[in-house]
Formats: sequence, C-alpha cells, structure tokens
Amino acid sequence: AVVSTQSTGRIAVGIYICFATDWAQLFKENFLAITLKEYYSDTVGTMLKVYNHIGLHEPDVADLTEFIDKSRTKNSNTANKEVFGQMLEKTRELLNNFYEPYNIDLADYLGDSKFLFK
Repeated sequence: AVVSTQSTGRIAVGIYICFATDWAQLFKENFLAITLKEYYSDTVGTMLKVYNHIGLHEPDVADLTEFIDKSRTKNSNTANKEVFGQMLEKTRELLNNFYEPYNIDLADYLGDSKFLFK
C-alpha cells in the first residue's frame, strides 16, 4: 500500500503499514512491533520484552514498575470526550472499514494477526 502522509492529515497516521515497512528496513532485526493494547495491558512485561529484544540487561522489575508508575501521563483527551461524547458507532464502522485493508497488509507483513486490531 502506498499512501502519501503529506496531504492526508491525521487519518494517515493510522496507516501503520506505511511506517512499519520503512522502520523494518531501517532497523532490520532490531525492529519490534507492539500494540498499544499490549503495552497498556502489561506495561512492565512489554518493556521487559523490548529490553530482551534489543539485548539490554533487564532492569529490576520493582524499579521498572516504579519508574513506569511515576512516568505515566494523564490522558489529556478526557475533557474532549466529555464535551463530544463517545464515538458514534457509524463513525467507528467507517474508520474500521477504511483501515481494514491496511491492517490486513500490516498483519501479513509482520506475520501476526494481532495487527488486524479485531
């Protein structure tokens, strides 16, 4: 998939395959793709996976946990959610349909179905 990120605005940021192919070529075996869902559901475990992947000595789990807890940022979009409400289901469906072919390409490229984001 070839998409120009120069003129498409914010929607292009979610077309991850465009970035993943470049990053994989640049970083080669050091390239590791993780999802935000993975990161937020198990931040410590995900960071340990990153440390192992790039060959760094694992930090003490308690120290890593403390660092992560102290460095978490508050979701600054909460106020907007209160003003605008939840995303309309029709909007979610349109976005899912738009991104689906790119996510299929991404999952195929990375060899991992978690990047279908289902």
